[in-house]
Amino acid sequence: DDAFYRNDVSHISLPKSLVTIEDAFYGSTLKSISIPGNVKTIDAAAFHGCSYLESIVFEPSEEPLEFYVDSGHELSPFYNSNLRYIKIDRDVVMTSEDDITLLNGGGLFHQRLKTEKTIVILGDNVTKISKGMFRNLGISDITIPNSVKSIGTLAFAECDNLTDITIPSSVESISPNAFYNCTSLSKVDFQASDKPLEIGYQVAGDRIEEAIYAPN
Repeated sequence: DDAFYRNDVSHISLPKSLVTIEDAFYGSTLKSISIPGNVKTIDAAAFHGCSYLESIVFEPSEEPLEFYVDSGHELSPFYNSNLRYIKIDRDVVMTSEDDITLLNGGGLFHQRLKTEKTIVILGDNVTKISKGMFRNLGISDITIPNSVKSIGTLAFAECDNLTDITIPSSVESISPNAFYNCTSLSKVDFQASDKPLEIGYQVAGDRIEEAIYAPN
């Protein structure tokens, strides 16, 4: 905790032996970082307020990485960072004691990035896109690899710059509100598959909230 709290560090190399990152870089001037594949957990405020942080790489691993989220205080590991380049080559899962849907930003969100272009690259070790992961990011283009089997609730919600997306044949399920309020999304290409695709929905009040939904 607080190892580099509001420190002027701009770059850092993390050892391969590292397994957890606590609230270490809160408010620092870090510009880029690569997370080794051995890291298993990242705490809720690990990179919170790192407004200079533009680039993050999650190195390959077959083991999932856990983001701890504090929904009550709007804290996720990279909340209020300035991410423009995100490369992920492992499964990332957000866990919280509260209802994670209360987190308005999402796992990799910055309040200024909703209209800014964000590059996201997913590697072949990614098998699922977890709940709320890219919510509110300014993604305009993303390729979902054939390794992905599921897309979670609110995974791409409110990604206003997203105009089209291809769902590969490997995807077996899309959860409710996965593309909620993607107001520019006009084309979804479901690639051919011999297996059925389960698209979830839930009833909220007097309306049905579907996996792919925009109010207009």
